[in-house]
Amino acid sequence: MEYGREESGGISGFLEWWEISGTNKTLNLPVIKNFIRISTIHQSKGLEYHTVFIPFCDWELAIHPKKIPYIWSMPESEPFNMLKMVLLKCDLSLKDSVFSHDYYQEMLYSIMDNLNLLYVAMTRAINHLFITMPYKEANKQFNSMSDLIQGIIEQAYMPDSFDKEQYLDFNKSWDAERKTFELGELLISPVREEITPTVRQNDPLILNSNTKRMEIRLHSKDYFLLTGDRRTERINKGTIMHQVFEKIIIRPDVRPAVNQMISSGLINPLEGEELFEKIDNMLQEQPYSDWFSSRWKVLNERDILRAGESKHRPDRVMILDNKVVVIDYKTGEKSDKDVRQMKGYLADLKKMGYESCEGKIWYLQNNEIISVEIST
Repeated sequence: MEYGREESGGISGFLEWWEISGTNKTLNLPVIKNFIRISTIHQSKGLEYHTVFIPFCDWELAIHPKKIPYIWSMPESEPFNMLKMVLLKCDLSLKDSVFSHDYYQEMLYSIMDNLNLLYVAMTRAINHLFITMPYKEANKQFNSMSDLIQGIIEQAYMPDSFDKEQYLDFNKSWDAERKTFELGELLISPVREEITPTVRQNDPLILNSNTKRMEIRLHSKDYFLLTGDRRTERINKGTIMHQVFEKIIIRPDVRPAVNQMISSGLINPLEGEELFEKIDNMLQEQPYSDWFSSRWKVLNERDILRAGESKHRPDRVMILDNKVVVIDYKTGEKSDKDVRQMKGYLADLKKMGYESCEGKIWYLQNNEIISVEIST
């Protein structure tokens, strides 16, 4: 959706945008019903959920044999102590070497990290926790989390202490035939009753303070410049056309641009077809067919930075060699302000070194163009 609002270029343009910046985006999910959030265990730290599923609870307990890490060691035995630091591959060959201490220390840290990971995963649930993992018929060595959990359930060890009664005997909740462990009961959420909202008459809103004036925000910046009985309709159509032209580089982009407006829910398919035909027919005529041809380098909705001022953004800048044509789309009535704005764009481009600069103010509603130039 962000790409559709700010960029254009179809599927190939989207893929290029995705490689550069899209992959770094994150989605903020709203509080909605009937969805499952998928995340890593690390991402879920500090969070809690009504129900948690831990699929594939089978990661290694210690160091994975196919992911053996490298460790740094500062040996104390001769002649290795002549080296301040040694890089070692932490495999089984270190167990009976002078680096055995470093090996077992790394093993201990690895086990602690993986156990902490299991602890985090199992303590995210508020009401329900579901774990799935493989089962071993002969579980003699604890190499993975599934081995460990299976051993605790099937070979539960009850400490002989004064608070023994506080411990749970997991074996009592274990079904050996079905290979399932069930403890507790499912909590069924009650069905919420639909409450009919009550209508209450509010007191009149009195605004009599200069600091508490009500402001009206309208989608069209030219709202008060439009006249006629069908003002609202003209505003909407003009704004929609403006948004479509923001996404058009060349004439074949008209169809994808209109489809984006339909997908966003701003117009319905019937309105979209009418809009497409109107714009496509328009771009077949001169000078539009030239403007929206592939011979121009086009910059849509790009900022111009001015010293000491806020940024300014012309709708369309077309560059060919050292010639520049600036097009600004307007949805309202003619205004001297539009001409002054265009002259400002052209002055900026002159400062950038473009010798031939020409401005076109295109009033979309009446399909009328005003040409603007500035003296050198």
